[in-house]
Amino acid sequence: MIVLGLEKLRCPRCRRVTVVEVHSDLPERDWLTCSFCGFKGLMDFRPVLSKYGLLHGMSKQERRDFSKHLKRDVNKL
Repeated sequence: MIVLGLEKLRCPRCRRVTVVEVHSDLPERDWLTCSFCGFKGLMDFRPVLSKYGLLHGMSKQERRDFSKHLKRDVNKL
């Protein structure tokens, strides 16, 4: 698992911000629970993953390889 960044998502019920860790093994759809009010909803992470360059339909190994190269390239900058 390679951590790519953090995303701040707003809860639809209490409107507070929940921080989600974006990593290479993050599924495209998963349940997300608000840490403040306990609201649980099915979250589509495809837009978040595509923001980091992980395209829809990539296997876990492809995601890890891409993330590894991405982290290496960013560190060079």
